[in-house]
Amino acid sequence: ERRPWAGTVSLSFTTQPALDFALSLVGAVDLAQAPLLGNALRSALHDCLAQQMTWPQRLELPLERWAHPLDAAPRMADGVLRVRLLCAQRLPAADMTGYSNAFVVLSVGDSVAQTAVRHQTLQPVWCEEFCLLVPDRQSSVLRLHVLDSNRSKVHDLLGTAELRIADVHEAPRTAWLRLEMPRNSRQADWLQRCSAKLYSKAVDAARIAVQVVYSPLHPTQPAAPAPGPAPLSAAATASPS
Repeated sequence: ERRPWAGTVSLSFTTQPALDFALSLVGAVDLAQAPLLGNALRSALHDCLAQQMTWPQRLELPLERWAHPLDAAPRMADGVLRVRLLCAQRLPAADMTGYSNAFVVLSVGDSVAQTAVRHQTLQPVWCEEFCLLVPDRQSSVLRLHVLDSNRSKVHDLLGTAELRIADVHEAPRTAWLRLEMPRNSRQADWLQRCSAKLYSKAVDAARIAVQVVYSPLHPTQPAAPAPGPAPLSAAATASPS
């Protein structure tokens, strides 16, 4: 039995959104001939709709039918990788304060997700869950990029880790992955200068914890049993007279 993949989209904004729409009343007054009335109606509708989309209000958008990955083309994806990003330990300090503002970018092929930023820590804890489509289980790789968030410039890479999807089981498993330091010489030199005291330890000890489970979208059907030997014919089973 297939469970529904998605049935309703729930939409809510943290701040009141600005909406752009055209207003046309069929069979009523021509608003082009009454611009003040049209502007008043448009403003009232804008405020009403925007309030219905602003937290804690939610706009519920039911889908016309259940949408499930099994309805997609057979080769769109082999399965779904569910990742629970737990935490990281002993990250190198990227800021002059001796800490980092760490976040993680996860990717499997074209599927990409990102965690929240954990500010001013070398032991960030996320406990965030993501689902990533796996195009091919045997060749796909889960890639984790741990970065230091910078508001005024490009984010700095703190380390990377990889996990082959072929090694992931169909039951939840927790694993510690070692973070490899940046191989780019400029990034490595910068990181060593910013964190001279912690760099040597981080090279050997920086790691990230993930809980992963793989779910196939197209379960393989059990093989049909091999045909048994053909029954003996009546002539072959007859006793000699």
